[in-house]
Amino acid sequence: MAADPSQRARRILAVIVATFVANLAVALGKIVIGMFTGLLSLTASGFESLLDSANNIFGYGSQIFVTAVRRLQGTYAPQVNAWAYGAIIASLLVSTLVTICEYRFGKAYRSEFLRADAGHTLCDALSGLLVLAAIVLVGRGWVWADLAAAIVVVIIILVTGYRLMRQSFDVLTDTARLNPNAVASACLRVEGIEGVHKVRSRGTSDSVKVDLHIQVDRKMNIEQAHLLAHQAKHEIRKDFPAVDDVVVHIEPFRRGKSKPKSAPQQPEQK
Repeated sequence: MAADPSQRARRILAVIVATFVANLAVALGKIVIGMFTGLLSLTASGFESLLDSANNIFGYGSQIFVTAVRRLQGTYAPQVNAWAYGAIIASLLVSTLVTICEYRFGKAYRSEFLRADAGHTLCDALSGLLVLAAIVLVGRGWVWADLAAAIVVVIIILVTGYRLMRQSFDVLTDTARLNPNAVASACLRVEGIEGVHKVRSRGTSDSVKVDLHIQVDRKMNIEQAHLLAHQAKHEIRKDFPAVDDVVVHIEPFRRGKSKPKSAPQQPEQK
């Protein structure tokens, strides 16, 4: 006798989850060992295995969609038990703890990445509260609450995924990380720097590289100009803690022929 739709859906989901866990375990194992041994091929293979896990996630998502359609048709209803409460409460505790740790370490190490990831984890905790509320409502007979919460969580996943893809795209396309006018203003606080231009910045949110040109008196000796370049680096890092590398090019400044100190520049930052 063929299994009913609800049993069939559960079995399919169980296989997908088991496959996902297996692929994830293999991927993490290869990545960790590859990093410790220095074997780039093994590490790369681990990341390739993560793609298999991604395929499982997409497969699981499609099954959620099919299940949602059947739920609307009234085919079957979810079950609420101690396991459901335990899973979501444990998730809330872990997410809250991770959020606090990431934020504190991000603040201590001046890491924008850790602080941003703490924000993503906080969103996960908030969605967990939504799911907990849905479970409570389902337990009281309001079956629609589960579907409504699932839709909201899926929207959160899509928005978060879009933001992560946008950040990755910005890094790959070398998008400017800092406003060039703000960087120039920091340099111009140094007495002796007459002009700043060709300001470029790139990298990630917590590891920014800056390249710029400063103009100094053409009669200044190399040692003095070199000192001004170091002071400019100090001012930039003071205003932008995420900057970990600054390259300063020195040019002669001729009064009456060069551009003004704060020549208007088009912001490169998106």
